[in-house]
Amino acid sequence: MSAEPGVVSVLPLRIRPGNEKAVIRFYEQRDVFEHARRSGGFRSGRLLEPRAEGEPFLVIAEWDDADSYQAWLDNPVRAELGLELVALLEDEPEAGAVYQQVG
Repeated sequence: MSAEPGVVSVLPLRIRPGNEKAVIRFYEQRDVFEHARRSGGFRSGRLLEPRAEGEPFLVIAEWDDADSYQAWLDNPVRAELGLELVALLEDEPEAGAVYQQVG
């Protein structure tokens, strides 16, 4: 893992009501974060379930740099996983917003 701060991607997922547990299972069973790791430049990731009903899940991932995240976005494995995941969502997710740490 690089000593550089890297970047963080934040992807909101609006889940169709009743599919919350299915999305959690999907991330676990399909090893989404392991596929991202194999893509390169992936440091860590987590799926956050909202405490308030109706709010989106968040996928938070740390990357070496924005290019590493873009490589994941362009990865055909991600596209394949997305085709399966979209059936559980209210809409097709775009790319996540990218942030960098300050201070």
